[in-house]
Amino acid sequence: VTGTAEDADNRLLLIAAQDGETITYFAGAGWTRSGDFADRAAWDDYVAAAAARLHHPLTLTLTP
Repeated sequence: VTGTAEDADNRLLLIAAQDGETITYFAGAGWTRSGDFADRAAWDDYVAAAAARLHHPLTLTLTP
């Protein structure tokens, strides 16, 4: 991450990338009336758990 930028409608995360380099990003959002998250702490917990799953995916080995 090299910085951030913002205008009236957007918040941007600026990154340095090389030609041909793959960049992966994830975006999420919550709405106070959705009922999915009771508060900001619940959202933060959800994001932390999702990040942990991405960094430590479940691996299965099946044997015949």
